[in-house]
Amino acid sequence: MLRQFGIKHRIILLGIAPVLLLCSILGSYLVYAQFRELHSLMAERALAASRQVAILANEVLRHNRDQALDDLARAALEEPGVRSVAIFDSQQQLLARAGPTMPPPDSFPTGMQTNLISGSDSSRESMQAIAPIIAHQDGTPQLAGTLQMQFNWHHYSLSRARTLLLTSLLATVILLVSIALMAAINRSIQRDIDRLVKAVKELIGGGRANHPQLSSQHEFADLAASLVELDSNHHQALQELQRNIEQSNDDLRETLETQEIQNIELDLARREAVEANRIKSEFLANTSHEIRTPLNGVLGFCKILLNSDLDPSQRQYVETIRSSAGNLLTMINDILDFSKLEAGKLVLDNAPVNIRELAEETLAILAPNAYEKHLDIGLIVDPRLPEAVSIDGLRLRQILTNLINNAIKFTPSGSIRIELSALQREACDLELKIAVSDTGIGMNQDQQKKIFREFSQADASITRQYGGTGLGLVIVKGLVEQMGGDVGVHSTQGEGSTFWVTVKPEPLLNAVPARNFNQLQGHRVALYDRSTVHAQAIRETLHSWQAEVHHCQDLEQLEWGCEHIIICLDSLEAERSLPEPAGGRRCIVIAATPPEKEVPANFIYLRKPATRNQLYDALTQGVSRIDHQQQHYPGASILLVDDNPSNLLILEHYLQPFGVACQQAKNGLEAIKLCEQQHFDLIFMDIQMPQLDGIAATDEIRRRPLNSGTPVVAVSAYLSPENPEQLRQVGITEFLSKPVDEHKLAKLLAQYLTAFSLPQDAKSNDGDDDQHIARPIDIGQCLQRAKGKPSLARNMLVMLLDALPGHRDELARAQDWGDWDGIGESNHALKGACCYTGTPHLEQAVAALADKLNRGDQSPQGALQAVLDAIDELLEWQADHEISVLFDD
Repeated sequence: MLRQFGIKHRIILLGIAPVLLLCSILGSYLVYAQFRELHSLMAERALAASRQVAILANEVLRHNRDQALDDLARAALEEPGVRSVAIFDSQQQLLARAGPTMPPPDSFPTGMQTNLISGSDSSRESMQAIAPIIAHQDGTPQLAGTLQMQFNWHHYSLSRARTLLLTSLLATVILLVSIALMAAINRSIQRDIDRLVKAVKELIGGGRANHPQLSSQHEFADLAASLVELDSNHHQALQELQRNIEQSNDDLRETLETQEIQNIELDLARREAVEANRIKSEFLANTSHEIRTPLNGVLGFCKILLNSDLDPSQRQYVETIRSSAGNLLTMINDILDFSKLEAGKLVLDNAPVNIRELAEETLAILAPNAYEKHLDIGLIVDPRLPEAVSIDGLRLRQILTNLINNAIKFTPSGSIRIELSALQREACDLELKIAVSDTGIGMNQDQQKKIFREFSQADASITRQYGGTGLGLVIVKGLVEQMGGDVGVHSTQGEGSTFWVTVKPEPLLNAVPARNFNQLQGHRVALYDRSTVHAQAIRETLHSWQAEVHHCQDLEQLEWGCEHIIICLDSLEAERSLPEPAGGRRCIVIAATPPEKEVPANFIYLRKPATRNQLYDALTQGVSRIDHQQQHYPGASILLVDDNPSNLLILEHYLQPFGVACQQAKNGLEAIKLCEQQHFDLIFMDIQMPQLDGIAATDEIRRRPLNSGTPVVAVSAYLSPENPEQLRQVGITEFLSKPVDEHKLAKLLAQYLTAFSLPQDAKSNDGDDDQHIARPIDIGQCLQRAKGKPSLARNMLVMLLDALPGHRDELARAQDWGDWDGIGESNHALKGACCYTGTPHLEQAVAALADKLNRGDQSPQGALQAVLDAIDELLEWQADHEISVLFDD
């Protein structure tokens, strides 16, 4: 309780409280004692007075003098304090009364004692005395009557009031004196405390304290002495600190001067390092470009030579050259990617990507290396993955390639398992996990710590045994981290490793599946596969289609009675003889290598590993065979732009089997001139060229109306564009890295050109092309889109040609009025009509115009003119041809 008060209040409280308590007790005791003494005195006087009057009344009664009783009563009133007197006889009859009337006593005394009765009326204290009047007859006392007297002691009440007043005044004086004394003591203590506090504040402020002068007997003398000692020590410490600071300042000044010199030297060294790093990066980029360009020629001509007639030793030499050049190209690619990551110049280009198809395409390219080592390899895809996501497909493919290549390289025998799974699958939240597991050599804990470091592998002997730069996993780590994901490894030495990465692509909820995979629901599929991993991949795919799978690892146990039969052959079973299924049922064979001999018609061969779409088409339609018809694009005109003659020669050689017409330009200026004179269906543009580079040349070509909508494919020795957005802004549609991959080239042609399948027996007769194609009408495509029905194809083409004049008039009127909304509506209707016929020029022009309108292009006049020109071209063709004879029912 006392802790809530300060020291001043404590002193006052502790000084006043005992005095106040003592005064209260002593005053109460004195008042009580005086009151008690006065009460005793009053009782004694009442007894004496009543006895005296009773004796006199006895004398008066003995002489029978009634008048004398009245006088006696009145005379008794003269006594101090007597208020009323009443005399009764022995029969309690009133004989005389003086003073106010009193009620008779409740009981008269029967003995010889005087009784005192205390009482009070409404305002004053009173006392009654009942005294017997005793007469002595023959020496025997007898009761002759009774005396009743009432006393009033108001003068004693005044005396008590005076006593109370004096006692209260005395207690008040003592209390005030105590308060004054405590206040004086408190002020004295406060002055001493203030002097001590002032001295402490002066010490805190850093100055010398003005020490309080206190006697040795003073209560605060020890504290003052300690304060003086503290001040002295503080002053000495400040002096020592000042000396240390001065010394430290001198040392720091010398250090700063040295540091400034070192900083200047470091800044110069940093600038030199930055400049050296820039020169190194430019050197790597330029060297890579210069190396990849001749490598493009080496690899290209190796492929050409391998397709020619060579004796076994020559073929072996060319294979060695191709393999060595490929290894060199891989190392250059790794160094280039690492240089980009290190410089922070790698830009992600997010676009819609089908993850499963990307993984299947990557595995199809890398699987032959695994089959050469007799490794089992399988791709397992989580069915919860969306059909398409937004991500940089090129970099995701690079991650997959590095991980799978790493697994193939370090797995001498066994299997490799690739898993794509969705860790989180919600409406707008997806985390993709890629895990590549192998049964290879594995790693210990120390090796796992070094595996993601630059230019390092798990063991120095690994480089000598397996080769490589040690950058593959470093590039994977850099790419994944730039995508906002994570990478890790779980490995046991001698048992294998599992490398995993996680990324968070944006799911595209409106993506449409490539096939309707519900047709196999409830169908029974017999599966033969000795590989556990590959069989699981096939089973997972079939189960996702809700098919019933009967798997066996012994061909004799295969259930030939199922609706569908799938036989998967490994590299050791490639030449195994297979029995034909009964009842004309088709049998799908998935093998790493195609059969060398003729196969029955009911056998459908797919190259291992087969994609999901290939397997589904084979099960539902039976159209996927190993002897695919060659895709041809007769009449298609392609422009090749490159400053290197060998690159032009190789690219033209690659394009020859597709039946296209190629023209060449050695720089951007020549390309612009040719584009002003002729419309091309596709342009392959090199990026780095003298006089005018590919980006500037493409920008100029887009400004010319004749080829404003022509797809342009950038071809460069770089792995990927440093700024994909810059390429898209000038109108470059695709990017193709040197050395050119034939599969990617074929895919680009299929994407941007109108194909027509040329049967094998017709490939040798180039002069018959006009029987199948008459540009700008593609008869083969008309038949294909009419499901092989000539009458339907003819009717659809006639309907389109008949509607063309009306569409042209609408477009021309809208062009004159500047009504781009009307142009968009007419173009949309024309685009819908083109979908059912084979009109490649019109389709390309309509698609280019629609693309420009959708992007809000402010100058789509060139694309509109291309549509009008394509319509005029079709109308001229219609006037020169008889459509009815082109379709043979």
